[in-house]
Amino acid sequence: MRRPLDPLRPLHSFVAMFPIVVALAGGCHPPSEPGSCARESESACTEYTAREAAAAKRMCVNQTWTERGSCPKSGVIGDCVHEGGAVVDHIYAGAPNQFTAATAQKLCEAKGGVWRS
Repeated sequence: MRRPLDPLRPLHSFVAMFPIVVALAGGCHPPSEPGSCARESESACTEYTAREAAAAKRMCVNQTWTERGSCPKSGVIGDCVHEGGAVVDHIYAGAPNQFTAATAQKLCEAKGGVWRS
């Protein structure tokens, strides 16, 4: 006598293979080093943890990425805090934007950030 076909067999195979696929896809990448992205054209610099660094480095195109480095402290007039503190942009006085604390605060708050001096 023939055994009836199990209509859920493809689903069982998928469920059995899913942990293996996830491990191969996401578990093989070494963690990135923390770093910072200096955006001179915006008079800003953002520091990233190792968890965020790989994506941040890809987004830091045509800017200055510093592996295992922090943002320069010289010239900082304040910070623009986003996402409850998860992202902090250090804002600088001087060229090219000639920010003052007041103008930087206004721009920060217009972008939904919280100014911290």
